[in-house]
Amino acid sequence: MKGNAYVPFMLRRGDGSTLSLDFTAMGETLDSRFTFTRSSTTSTYINSSGLVATAGTNVPRFDYDPTTLTPRGLLIEGAATNLFFYSNPIATTNGYWGSGGYTLGTGATSPDGTNTSTRFTVNSNSGATCSMQQSVTMNATSCTFSIWFKNGTLTGSSNVALTSVAVRNATTATILLRFYFNATNPSSITYVTGSTGASVVAYANGWYRISATVTSGVTSGNSITGYFGGLGSGINGELNNYADWWGPQMEQGTAASSFIPTVASQVQRAADSCVLSGTNFSSWFNATQGTLLTTWSGTGTTSGRYSTINDGSASNQIWTGYSESAIYNGSFQAQFGTAGTANGKVALAYATNDAAWCFNGASVSTDTSVTLPTGLNQIAIGNSQAGTAAINTSLRLIKYFPSRLPNATLQSLTT
Repeated sequence: MKGNAYVPFMLRRGDGSTLSLDFTAMGETLDSRFTFTRSSTTSTYINSSGLVATAGTNVPRFDYDPTTLTPRGLLIEGAATNLFFYSNPIATTNGYWGSGGYTLGTGATSPDGTNTSTRFTVNSNSGATCSMQQSVTMNATSCTFSIWFKNGTLTGSSNVALTSVAVRNATTATILLRFYFNATNPSSITYVTGSTGASVVAYANGWYRISATVTSGVTSGNSITGYFGGLGSGINGELNNYADWWGPQMEQGTAASSFIPTVASQVQRAADSCVLSGTNFSSWFNATQGTLLTTWSGTGTTSGRYSTINDGSASNQIWTGYSESAIYNGSFQAQFGTAGTANGKVALAYATNDAAWCFNGASVSTDTSVTLPTGLNQIAIGNSQAGTAAINTSLRLIKYFPSRLPNATLQSLTT
């Protein structure tokens, strides 16, 4: 393996790596070499039982698939705010939620294992206007509305108003996105307004998280309304039938992040920071050549990074990311393409005038004019050195090899 003779002080594992971090096998305890911070008590994740659970301040979140319970790895997210008031239970008595056509009561056990879901029972046989809505001021140009749904006795897709989800710009009086889903098969979606932006994710115990993302038609400062269970549509039939809803969230951005519970005020979840530095970094890093391998679960944010080796500034960096992976020393020395699919693998190898990149076992991209950055002394996991490029998904594995591995090996590692 090229370069091994130059780094005899490093402890190598059987595969030649000097750093191997399998976040899916750590249980609930992060490797002690890391400094992890998140100044928030309202951070949630999916635990090993498939339930929405809350992590304490500065406690890492090891996420699981909500239906298969397979470990997904270390969840790294940027800051986000749930702009809706009174997320659970949903009620009209607080003055924030408006409704029609329903009788509200306590629903089934909610996705977090508590009794905070709200049951919506149809209280009119025909013609009644139904909807549940709340408006917020959106200081961004894109937003995502998400909420959990569990069917009770609704009969399917015949009464589309009962399963409609919509986002409306109240300032411009424009419906930006509206769709409905089949109550007995929520993954079956039909668009009414718009053609993209809907997402349905299955959770434990018959729950589904429904998301509506809008990326146009919003100007910062507009009043944006999220609707569920209708948008002023009439109910026909279904008298006394019901469904349960839980966890409404309206946030800036192009995807639903982990749930942020609210009561009488909007709540922000602080950003995650996970950094390895000092001798915990220098003991495995080789400044003259190396290979960084990263794998992840889910689909991250387009501007996000999977890992960033850096000197604490933006001047000297080596990173792997969703939209690009790069080597930078005041100017770009190498830039490689997009690695933005779910459950992906990317490898970035470097040496002077010899860089290479491979994503999911595809053809290797190379660059033969590379001056390496200097003074590198830390690695940020799932983010940039400044904490401004959170990947917003779960990291499964990070490995580092203190040599520029052959191109064929890069393909093998990422297949």
